[in-house]
Amino acid sequence: MALALRNVVRAVRAHSMVRAVYGYCVRTVGRQFTRFAIGAALALATSEFTLLTCLGLLKLWPTVSAAVAWFAGAAVSYLLSRWAWERKGRPDLLKETLPFWLIAVGTIAFLSLATSLAHHLALSMGLRPIPRLVFVGTAYLAANAVTFLSRFAIFHYVLFADRGAKGSVHRSAGSPSVKAASDGASAAAPAGAPSATPASAAPLASAGPAVPAARSASAARRRAASAGEELRSTSATR
Repeated sequence: MALALRNVVRAVRAHSMVRAVYGYCVRTVGRQFTRFAIGAALALATSEFTLLTCLGLLKLWPTVSAAVAWFAGAAVSYLLSRWAWERKGRPDLLKETLPFWLIAVGTIAFLSLATSLAHHLALSMGLRPIPRLVFVGTAYLAANAVTFLSRFAIFHYVLFADRGAKGSVHRSAGSPSVKAASDGASAAAPAGAPSATPASAAPLASAGPAVPAARSASAARRRAASAGEELRSTSATR
């Protein structure tokens, strides 16, 4: 039974479609998901550090401290998200930067709403302070998991997606306009331009007419010699 199961698994892995899907999920999505998870963890650490700094050292109001901490974490998340999807150069304001910050605002609004609903639900259930705290914390953690997966899907398939750049290159390389341009370039070559004849074929091409010319020259000499002998013989008989 175990041997048959191993054979089935081996046959499934050997299938081309399965190998392609596995390679895409592990090599492409898996690598970017790992980078995105690292970025999210660092952004959370930055947000917590900023919150503690604002509350403990700067003595700011809790609301102001929370806003500054959220902004610092979102900025780190943006930079590391560009690193996760290997974005280089100056970002596009309308296609990349502005949508990211709109998603970030939507994320914090969803987390605040989920936390508030969980708190009111815990109060309506009559939970004690510690169970209520655990309930709200669990709801907040679940909401974070939802926003984490949702942001990854949006970033991977919409925001940082490469919209057929490679395909456009291949299409432009094989397009009729490129072919027509290459045909026009070959047709525009001068009529008297030397052809690209191999060097080894040049002696053969030149040797062809030279052999009949030598033969005709020797035949002409023989005819001239025979004509001279005929003239000498006729003069001798006279």
